[in-house]
Amino acid sequence: MTFEETYFGMWNKAVQEVLRNKSTYRRIEKAIGNPESSLTDKIKSFDQDLREYAVEWDKISNMHNRNSVYRRIVDFIGEQKGFLIDIGCGNGNFVAEWGNVPALGVDLNGYCLQLAEKNLKERGFPVKRYSDSTLSFNYDKGFDVKPLGGELHLDEITLLNDDINNLNITKQALKQHNVKADIATFMLFGGNPYELSPMYFLNQRTPSFQNLFQKRSGLHLTKYYIMGQLPYILQRGGSFYLGVRLNPLTEKIISNIGTIEDMFNDLARFHGGVKRVEKIPIQRETGIGNIKVRGLLNDDGLLYVAEFEIRK
Repeated sequence: MTFEETYFGMWNKAVQEVLRNKSTYRRIEKAIGNPESSLTDKIKSFDQDLREYAVEWDKISNMHNRNSVYRRIVDFIGEQKGFLIDIGCGNGNFVAEWGNVPALGVDLNGYCLQLAEKNLKERGFPVKRYSDSTLSFNYDKGFDVKPLGGELHLDEITLLNDDINNLNITKQALKQHNVKADIATFMLFGGNPYELSPMYFLNQRTPSFQNLFQKRSGLHLTKYYIMGQLPYILQRGGSFYLGVRLNPLTEKIISNIGTIEDMFNDLARFHGGVKRVEKIPIQRETGIGNIKVRGLLNDDGLLYVAEFEIRK
């Protein structure tokens, strides 16, 4: 699949600017060897991973779309006319099924946003995409993908490159327009623990890095990062919808320590409450590529969708 824009050039330019600092150059050289070739190779690999993930997730998302999974989510939410923010929007299938304008689709993967733009335009929606990103650097973390904002327009469907750990660009865009969303969604995540893709080139073998990696399971991300941002992006009393996809094995593991409802109540503890939960069958997923953002489902599974009321 051919993409209109690539990100390697922007990222490589940012790396070269960082390496002009001699002390930074020496520290990176000590950690990973030749900085120019090592970092260039890592960026190329990361860029390729993002492309492959976008293509593979597009196939899986389209399968769920054909099986009316997104339609059932929208039916569960019910008729709504408010402003939607879809966190981790992927190829835009959920935003398209939602159908209302304006809406904001947020994803770290600029290639997913390109697919979302194409998908939504083909369905006749007005779309603006902001998917530029660069790299930031600090000694403790190494290089991080840094989305770029600017003057954004939220009167149509807006596709925005942002890090869902902090949603900083999203919050800036909402503040620009003095608005908050009525509904926020984070759908179809689940599976193995994952790293959202910050490029930890310096400390990838240290215990602190390993601990950070282990903490960033999907549920940890949702509870301590995404749900912590909801008061800044949602109207008071707004609703947050979380869709967790589980295969039979994962569901059995959870059942040994409590119910699915217990899991959702724990997520909601500091933010509001769980109003209701829906269970939607989903088809077995295959073919996801090198980026392990979502775990494979080796059997037909279930999507549990919970509605949270955010009271703060």
